[in-house]
Amino acid sequence: FQITVHGRARSCSTAVDDLFTPLSRLLPALQQKELIVVMHPTVGSDEELLSMLRALADHIRDEKLPVRIALENNRKMPDGTLGDSAALVSRLVNRLDRPEVGICFDMGHFYWFVRKDSTRRPPEEFLKRIIHTHIHALSGETTHFPLGRYDLPVREYIAAFSHEYGGCYHLELEYPRYAGLVKA
Repeated sequence: FQITVHGRARSCSTAVDDLFTPLSRLLPALQQKELIVVMHPTVGSDEELLSMLRALADHIRDEKLPVRIALENNRKMPDGTLGDSAALVSRLVNRLDRPEVGICFDMGHFYWFVRKDSTRRPPEEFLKRIIHTHIHALSGETTHFPLGRYDLPVREYIAAFSHEYGGCYHLELEYPRYAGLVKA
């Protein structure tokens, strides 16, 4: 098992403090090779997001921290509208091209947009930059269900990138959505 963190920044300009001030107590006691911090691209323009990612990467490098940022595709665009952010995430991470920043492939969020076209998968430039995963299935329009009885082409998605992937496979579930299916 590994610890991962879902980080949040109030703004692009405060991201380093927003993220690393709370983590400063965890990092000295970290008992694993590295900490993956997942972030959504939910604030700012492309240039502002690039500036934020660059500042985070510089801080990680300068402080020699065992941390990498994983920018996650999700169902919301930075302006709050619904939209598949996989292309945005891929564009930002590839433009930045820093080892401290990669992609979190949220399979359920991606599949929410493409389930009517089962042959579609993320582009190669997205798949090559995956350093973390969030795996959860769909039930109709709702995400974060367990695998098995719900919908997600998990084998197809993992096969698309697993030959180059060395990270963890993170099951991202929301307990209230399946509480009635498990016995305590």
